[in-house]
Amino acid sequence: MNYIKKIYSGRINRKNYFLGLLFFFFCLFIVMIATSLALSSSETSGFLIGLAVFIFWFYILSLHVRRLHDFGQSGWMVFIFIVPLVNLIFLIQLLSTKSNDGINKYGVSPSMSENFLDVIFNKNYKGILNKTIDDNKKQYCANCGEGIDSNSKFCEKCGIKL
Repeated sequence: MNYIKKIYSGRINRKNYFLGLLFFFFCLFIVMIATSLALSSSETSGFLIGLAVFIFWFYILSLHVRRLHDFGQSGWMVFIFIVPLVNLIFLIQLLSTKSNDGINKYGVSPSMSENFLDVIFNKNYKGILNKTIDDNKKQYCANCGEGIDSNSKFCEKCGIKL
């Protein structure tokens, strides 16, 4: 369960978001070709392709959520992708909007020099963000995004030790 929380936490910049989408669609394309060539049964190949789509869907969804976090939006906004035509406009926005500089409640601004595969699988996520946010000097829990008191040793919402 912690791995699921981890891949949906933190931020991702434009470049790595785009490369992540390309990477997963390329992998899906390879799976589709390999299963259709290797298997004579269309039911079996359809099942394997469906399984691959299901697995890749979680990672693609995590890219969308972390990209939304990058400019300070809630990950729940990803449900905009359900609405036809609006989803295309929203995708263009995710691909073209510049990252918010500095720190927001979802973490530190992502570096352009990070390893691409580490970023898309969120291997560098540190867990607790215990840093002040510019002018308001408020601290946030990186696990749940809840504002925390500077004297607290635990997050009141999720119970994580700071």
